Amino acid sequence: RGETFKLQSCYVCKCRFSQLHHFYDRLCPPCAQLNYAKRMQTADLRGMTAVVTGSRVKIGFHVCLKLLRMGATVIGTTRFPRDMGERFKQEQGFDEWGHRLHVVGLDLRDIGAVERFGEVA
Repeated sequence: RGETFKLQSCYVCKCRFSQLHHFYDRLCPPCAQLNYAKRMQTADLRGMTAVVTGSRVKIGFHVCLKLLRMGATVIGTTRFPRDMGERFKQEQGFDEWGHRLHVVGLDLRDIGAVERFGEVA
Protein backbone atom coordinates (compact mmCIF):
# COMPACT_ATOMS: atom_id res chain seq x y z
CA ARG A 1 0.00 0.00 0.00
CA GLY A 2 1.16 3.45 -0.81
CA GLU A 3 0.03 6.99 -1.13
CA THR A 4 -0.22 9.41 -4.01
CA PHE A 5 1.78 12.63 -4.03
CA LYS A 6 -1.39 14.63 -4.59
CA LEU A 7 -5.05 13.95 -3.98
CA GLN A 8 -6.90 12.02 -6.66
CA SER A 9 -10.61 11.84 -7.40
CA CYS A 10 -12.28 8.43 -6.94
CA TYR A 11 -13.60 7.01 -10.21
CA VAL A 12 -16.80 5.83 -8.47
CA CYS A 13 -17.82 8.31 -5.76
CA LYS A 14 -15.63 11.28 -6.81
CA CYS A 15 -14.29 11.86 -3.28
CA ARG A 16 -10.65 12.92 -2.96
CA PHE A 17 -8.14 10.37 -1.68
CA SER A 18 -4.40 9.73 -1.38
CA GLN A 19 -4.18 6.21 0.12
CA LEU A 20 -3.84 3.51 -2.55
CA HIS A 21 -5.46 0.09 -2.56
CA HIS A 22 -3.26 -2.91 -3.46
CA PHE A 23 -5.36 -3.66 -6.58
CA TYR A 24 -7.20 -0.45 -7.55
CA ASP A 25 -5.33 2.82 -7.97
CA ARG A 26 -8.28 4.92 -9.18
CA LEU A 27 -10.67 4.17 -6.30
CA CYS A 28 -10.80 5.57 -2.78
CA PRO A 29 -10.23 3.00 -0.01
CA PRO A 30 -13.95 2.31 0.73
CA CYS A 31 -14.88 1.96 -2.98
CA ALA A 32 -11.77 -0.14 -3.65
CA GLN A 33 -12.56 -2.48 -0.75
CA LEU A 34 -16.17 -2.96 -1.93
CA ASN A 35 -15.16 -3.52 -5.57
CA TYR A 36 -12.45 -6.01 -4.61
CA ALA A 37 -14.88 -7.96 -2.41
CA LYS A 38 -17.40 -8.09 -5.29
CA ARG A 39 -14.68 -9.16 -7.71
CA MET A 40 -13.86 -12.18 -5.55
CA GLN A 41 -17.49 -13.05 -4.75
CA THR A 42 -18.87 -16.41 -5.86
CA ALA A 43 -22.25 -18.16 -5.89
CA ASP A 44 -23.59 -21.64 -6.55
CA LEU A 45 -24.92 -21.40 -10.11
CA ARG A 46 -25.50 -25.10 -10.71
CA GLY A 47 -28.68 -25.58 -12.73
CA MET A 48 -28.52 -22.04 -14.14
CA THR A 49 -27.89 -21.18 -17.80
CA ALA A 50 -26.35 -17.94 -19.05
CA VAL A 51 -25.96 -16.52 -22.55
CA VAL A 52 -22.78 -14.46 -22.91
CA THR A 53 -22.08 -12.54 -26.11
CA GLY A 54 -18.52 -11.75 -27.14
CA SER A 55 -17.24 -14.79 -25.23
CA ARG A 56 -13.98 -15.29 -27.09
CA VAL A 57 -11.89 -12.49 -25.55
CA LYS A 58 -11.70 -9.79 -22.88
CA ILE A 59 -14.63 -9.28 -20.53
CA GLY A 60 -16.89 -11.84 -22.21
CA PHE A 61 -14.21 -14.52 -21.91
CA HIS A 62 -13.65 -13.85 -18.21
CA VAL A 63 -17.38 -13.65 -17.49
CA CYS A 64 -17.78 -17.09 -19.08
CA LEU A 65 -14.92 -18.52 -17.02
CA LYS A 66 -16.34 -17.15 -13.79
CA LEU A 67 -19.83 -18.49 -14.55
CA LEU A 68 -18.50 -21.91 -15.57
CA ARG A 69 -16.34 -22.18 -12.46
CA MET A 70 -19.40 -21.38 -10.33
CA GLY A 71 -21.33 -24.25 -11.94
CA ALA A 72 -23.45 -22.53 -14.59
CA THR A 73 -24.06 -23.81 -18.09
CA VAL A 74 -22.89 -21.14 -20.54
CA ILE A 75 -23.95 -20.50 -24.11
CA GLY A 76 -21.14 -18.35 -25.44
CA THR A 77 -21.46 -16.53 -28.74
CA THR A 78 -18.65 -15.36 -30.99
CA ARG A 79 -17.87 -14.74 -34.63
CA PHE A 80 -14.87 -17.05 -34.25
CA PRO A 81 -16.09 -20.28 -32.61
CA ARG A 82 -13.01 -22.42 -33.33
CA ASP A 83 -10.69 -19.89 -31.78
CA MET A 84 -12.98 -19.53 -28.78
CA GLY A 85 -13.02 -23.28 -28.24
CA GLU A 86 -9.23 -23.44 -28.36
CA ARG A 87 -8.88 -20.60 -25.85
CA PHE A 88 -11.17 -22.29 -23.35
CA LYS A 89 -9.45 -25.66 -23.75
CA GLN A 90 -6.25 -24.05 -22.47
CA GLU A 91 -7.86 -22.91 -19.23
CA GLN A 92 -7.32 -24.63 -15.90
CA GLY A 93 -10.25 -26.86 -14.97
CA PHE A 94 -11.55 -27.30 -18.52
CA ASP A 95 -12.00 -31.04 -17.89
CA GLU A 96 -14.39 -30.24 -15.03
CA TRP A 97 -16.56 -27.55 -16.67
CA GLY A 98 -15.92 -27.82 -20.42
CA HIS A 99 -19.00 -29.99 -20.98
CA ARG A 100 -21.16 -27.05 -19.78
CA LEU A 101 -19.75 -24.61 -22.33
CA HIS A 102 -21.72 -24.40 -25.57
CA VAL A 103 -19.92 -22.36 -28.23
CA VAL A 104 -22.18 -20.77 -30.84
CA GLY A 105 -20.92 -18.99 -33.93
CA LEU A 106 -23.01 -15.82 -34.17
CA ASP A 107 -22.46 -12.48 -35.88
CA LEU A 108 -24.58 -9.97 -33.97
CA ARG A 109 -24.52 -7.63 -36.98
CA ASP A 110 -26.69 -10.17 -38.84
CA ILE A 111 -30.25 -9.55 -37.58
CA GLY A 112 -31.57 -12.72 -39.23
CA ALA A 113 -28.93 -14.82 -37.49
CA VAL A 114 -29.75 -13.17 -34.17
CA GLU A 115 -33.46 -13.90 -34.63
CA ARG A 116 -32.74 -17.54 -35.48
CA PHE A 117 -30.48 -17.82 -32.44
CA GLY A 118 -33.26 -16.41 -30.26
CA GLU A 119 -35.71 -18.99 -31.56
CA VAL A 120 -33.34 -21.88 -30.80
CA ALA A 121 -31.96 -20.62 -27.48
